[in-house]
Amino acid sequence: MLYSLKIVELIIIFLALFVMVFFLLLTFVNIKERKEHKLSEFPSVSILIPVYNEEKYLKKCVEYVANSNYPENKLEILIIDDGSVDGTPEIARELSKKYKNVIYFRKKNTGKADSLNYGIKKARGEIIGVLDADTFVSKDAIKNQVWHIVNGADAVTGVAKVYNADKNILTRLQSVEYLFTAFVRKVLEGIDSIYVTPGTLSMYRADILKKVGGFDVNNLLEDQEIAMRFQSLNYRIESCLESVVYTVVPETFNDLLRQRERWHRGGLRNAFKYIHMINPAYGDFGVLIMPLSIVSILFMFALLFIVIVVRISNPPSPPLLLIFDPSFVLGSMLFLLTLIWTELNLRAFEDKVPARDVILYLITYAYFITFVWIVSITKEILLIPPKWR
Repeated sequence: MLYSLKIVELIIIFLALFVMVFFLLLTFVNIKERKEHKLSEFPSVSILIPVYNEEKYLKKCVEYVANSNYPENKLEILIIDDGSVDGTPEIARELSKKYKNVIYFRKKNTGKADSLNYGIKKARGEIIGVLDADTFVSKDAIKNQVWHIVNGADAVTGVAKVYNADKNILTRLQSVEYLFTAFVRKVLEGIDSIYVTPGTLSMYRADILKKVGGFDVNNLLEDQEIAMRFQSLNYRIESCLESVVYTVVPETFNDLLRQRERWHRGGLRNAFKYIHMINPAYGDFGVLIMPLSIVSILFMFALLFIVIVVRISNPPSPPLLLIFDPSFVLGSMLFLLTLIWTELNLRAFEDKVPARDVILYLITYAYFITFVWIVSITKEILLIPPKWR
């Protein structure tokens, strides 16, 4: 049995190496010189900001949008209050009085996706943007995303940087993760396979967003579900590295775990919802990305089992022999390639990320994600209702 498990381990590591080399090559092929995002026309834009008890950040969020480099007469900002019970309504009303293009709506508490759908019905813009209330846009973020839609994209997302990165080691590691993830989306754009349009500012052609029925109100991860629905209908999603926003991330392990548990449970449900897209008819997304999203979870648990059974229960004797083990050699190669790819990704941004944070992120992230998957899948099996907040 041990021999068979080692063979499986080698196969998994080899396939991981293959995928890593593929993405490295994809990076060199698809990441091209950035274009200047000049607009000769400014289509009307509606920015939807769904809020629930967001008194801490709402004012700053709206002010950054209102003061962005986009014509005021072409920009409307819709605050959709999902039944807040703190000081959010008062702040929203003050903002609607201060800025003539800010409109405040208050409704009963029905969830974020339903609030967005409410806003979609009220929006008058040709382009609809979605922005979380704890996210602050840079001056050109809106304009640069609009450029992509004017030039043929049906939806576009940008780069979310961590606003509170200097708070502690947890937020610093998330800062590495957010930059890494943003660059991966740009790489995936090259094979038309972006599978999430996050609430940290994503934009959609309004006619298409309305045509597909808006956001799924019963979904745990509505920003991923809408992107996968766009993919299933062959709409084009692009990524804009020049559109930068700053978002507040969890500062404690428990808060981070709750957030990621929701993301993973939502992602799992979306994977099953769109499992029919594992099909060549959906291009590279159906041939590569969808299968990888399923297989990677299975491989992760297989490796965990192998590590426990083979590595911990039967350590090499003497321990020095480990460095001659084929799995150790291939695993070291995989780690080195991952480090190189991560460094290439981070160089796409002006941010100077300490090497210690990058290495610590690469070492700890896999273990954390494995733990989150264990928690998430266990709760899904036990039918434990998810906590939204």
